[in-house]
Amino acid sequence: MPLITKLPELIEDDSLETVLIAVDRFTLQKKRWRKLAEDGQDVAVDLAEPCKNGQVVFVDSLKQYVIRQNSEPVIIIAIPGEIEAAAFLGWMMGNQHLPVEIKDKLLRLSDEKTVRDLLKRAHIEFTLDELVFSPNPHSRHHHH
Repeated sequence: MPLITKLPELIEDDSLETVLIAVDRFTLQKKRWRKLAEDGQDVAVDLAEPCKNGQVVFVDSLKQYVIRQNSEPVIIIAIPGEIEAAAFLGWMMGNQHLPVEIKDKLLRLSDEKTVRDLLKRAHIEFTLDELVFSPNPHSRHHHH
């Protein structure tokens, strides 16, 4: 089992087989973890900083091991163009103390029934999807 304590130098070698290590976003927030790669190789990570989706974490003579973050159910809300509506949405979602991702004028949150119900009561349109959710690290923790 490789113990990864340092990331490899980036190598452009098309002959290497790419092996994925499927990881959920909660594991990716950690600096130390252990998973099985898709080829059955047990991989242990102990790094100074958390890994990122798509990052090569280990290379041997035949393979490169790459992090692949799992997709998950998310709520997607278009950020309103009117300042009052956008402020209301920000206030309402901020009060939920949930991690958020803002990308392409869309607000993404982990799919929670209570949030869906809240949005329906407030008549705020949303869609559901399953995708890689990467919330801003500063939105992960509730502080007062």
